[in-house]
Amino acid sequence: MFSSLPRLRSRRRSRFLTVAAVAVAASMVLAGCGDSSGPAAAGGPAGSADDQATTTSTAGSSSPQSAGALPGGLDPADPVKIRIADAANTNLLELAKGEGFFARYGLEPELSSLNSGVNVLAALQGGSIEFGYADFFAGINAIANGFDVRLISNNNGNGVNFNFLVKDGAVADVADLAGKKVGVAPVPQITVNARGFLKANGVDPDSVEIAVITDPNGAIPGLERGDYDALGGASWTQVYQNDGSDGYDFATIGDPSSKAWTQPDATTAAFWATGEYAEANPEVAAALTNALHSYRKWWNDLPTDDKVDLVKKYQDLDYRAIVGDDQEKLTNLVSSTAFQSGPIDLEATQTWYQLGLDYAPDKITAGVEWQSHVFDSARQPEPND
Repeated sequence: MFSSLPRLRSRRRSRFLTVAAVAVAASMVLAGCGDSSGPAAAGGPAGSADDQATTTSTAGSSSPQSAGALPGGLDPADPVKIRIADAANTNLLELAKGEGFFARYGLEPELSSLNSGVNVLAALQGGSIEFGYADFFAGINAIANGFDVRLISNNNGNGVNFNFLVKDGAVADVADLAGKKVGVAPVPQITVNARGFLKANGVDPDSVEIAVITDPNGAIPGLERGDYDALGGASWTQVYQNDGSDGYDFATIGDPSSKAWTQPDATTAAFWATGEYAEANPEVAAALTNALHSYRKWWNDLPTDDKVDLVKKYQDLDYRAIVGDDQEKLTNLVSSTAFQSGPIDLEATQTWYQLGLDYAPDKITAGVEWQSHVFDSARQPEPND
C-alpha cells in the first residue's frame, strides 16, 4: 500500500532515527525473504489504518481518559515504561496514548515509527524496542529466519477494500488487464491482494504481470506515464485526489471488496515482541493487548464525522477539503481497516497464510509452524470495560 499521510512532526525525528539505526543490520537478514510493511496509512484499503488523532469528548463513545483504573494487572499509578515502534506511522498510537488507553492499563509508551514491518521486527531483535507492529507475512519470514518473536496482540484483518486505479479511459474493465502490467508496492501482502482481486473479478492472476514499485512517491506519476496499466492497492486518498477534478484523471475498476478472497476474521497484522521479553513480562503483554483492543473497540464505534475531526486535529489533514461532506467517501477514508478487538482467530489466520503461499510463494516462507509463536495475550478475550 502506498502511504499518503503527512509525516509526524519533527520533534520525534531523532528518536525514530535511533531506533532505525539499531534495526539496519538485522533487517538485512529479513530482506532476502521480501519486505513486509504494516497496513497502509489512512484512507488505504489493504491493511490500512485510519489516522492518528485524539479528542477528549466524542459522540456515541467516550475515551477512558476520565475512567478509573481497572482491577488487577499493572498499576496505573506506577506505569511500566515500554518502547513501541509502528510501521510507517499508520497505527493511531498517538491517539491511543492521548486518550489514555495506555495509561489506564498501567503503561507509559515511548512511540516511534519505522518504514516497514521488516525493520520493526529487526529492531525488536536488536533490542531497541519492546513491542512493534508488523504484518503477518513479515512475522512468518522472521520466524523462518530464526528470529525469536511472539505475536502479542492481533491488530487488524485485511483492508475492507483493495482499489485498482487506472487512467480514465485507458482500461475499461478488469478483464482488459489480461496480458497487461499492474504496479504494486514491494510488500508480499499487496501482491497477494492484487492477485486475489484479479481472480475475484474474473481474471486469471497468472495472465497479468506484477511490477514492483520501489519508490512509493512515484506510484501515481508512474501510472500517468504508463509504466504500468493499473495501480494495485491505491489508497482512498489517492483515488479521490486523482478523480479528474484535481490531480490526474484516474478511475477505479472492478469490485474492490476483499471479502471475495479473504476470511474477514483472519489477522493480517499484529504487534510483536521477542519471546524472551514476552516470557519475562506476560503481565505487560496482557496490558498492552487490553489497551490496544479497548482502543480499537472504541474507535470502531465512533461516528465517521468524529473520526474525520480527529484526523484534522492530530494529522493536520482535512478530508472534507478533499471530498466535501460526502459521507460515503469520508467513511472510506477513515474506516477502511478491519481493526480487531478480541482474541486472534487461528483457523481464519491460517487461511491468510495459505493464500499468501498460493499467490506469493517467492516472497513468503512455507512450512512455518507459527501458532506456537502466538503468545497467550493474543488469545485473551475482548476487554469489557
